[in-house]
Amino acid sequence: MNLADKKPAIEQQKPAYRSSGFYCSRTHITPEYKNMYSYHWHDYYEIEFVIGGAGFHRLNNTAFTPVKRGDVYLLTPADFHDIVTDGDLWAFTMNFNNNILDSETVALLQTHHALTCTFSEKEISYLEQELLRLQEEVDGGRAMKSKIITYAFNHILMIFLRKCIEQNHSLTNNACPFKLQEAIAYTLNNYNKDISINDVARHVGVNPDYLGRLFRQNIETTFPEYVRQLRLIQSVHLLETKEQPIETISEEVGFNSPSYFIKLFKETYGITPSKYRKGLLSDEEMQMRASHNLSPSLKNSLT
Repeated sequence: MNLADKKPAIEQQKPAYRSSGFYCSRTHITPEYKNMYSYHWHDYYEIEFVIGGAGFHRLNNTAFTPVKRGDVYLLTPADFHDIVTDGDLWAFTMNFNNNILDSETVALLQTHHALTCTFSEKEISYLEQELLRLQEEVDGGRAMKSKIITYAFNHILMIFLRKCIEQNHSLTNNACPFKLQEAIAYTLNNYNKDISINDVARHVGVNPDYLGRLFRQNIETTFPEYVRQLRLIQSVHLLETKEQPIETISEEVGFNSPSYFIKLFKETYGITPSKYRKGLLSDEEMQMRASHNLSPSLKNSLT
């Protein structure tokens, strides 16, 4: 299999996640999948249970490793990954943020990255049923839906975390450099401000040139480009959910010039923000346009 390296991209948040802070789905991964979802990261947590087939997973610029039914991995906003297969691979994916977690779990996830474990067939069969029940609750509209989703998800998450502890996996081998993790976390909270790599480097206590190298070596992009991706993706979210003027959205996501924001948005997605808001294109058409119009280092930001 040709496991050619790809530049990471930010994965566009799923509509259900944007509205509730939680999203789950059953994902079918084929050989064509790697052309749609390159080496990327998320501005939310993601946990994937491999429930069928086999493939290869790359985490934080390390070598690809085999994955099969029973393998599970959790990604934080500081982690980057890619998954490929020669045939078919099925995974159950859950995206979530801190709002669905208690403070103790939040603290644990903020200090540990790239958590992985492997469940036995008996264990994964049980978890598969729990995941299906969770999916049914998400898709349904019964009373106390939100509370039951929170309880069911945390039950599954605790089983996963306990398994990680029992298998005594090293939690640092696959992690990004700690200073880069700090820089990413700070940038995620401040990308909409007038932020520079000097500001971030000062906050995490490193030289700006060194931090720039960490971004290029681990994320394969520059810091300014990374910030632009964050701003563009948040602008799509605001266009879909808010009725603010384009100028206000431009300012809210961190662009100083509305005209520059509109120009960059059109160059990236092939459509102006106002036309996108009117719903002239479907999500699929937006993704297709993005794949053709993004610069090489911004490709696949809508995945």
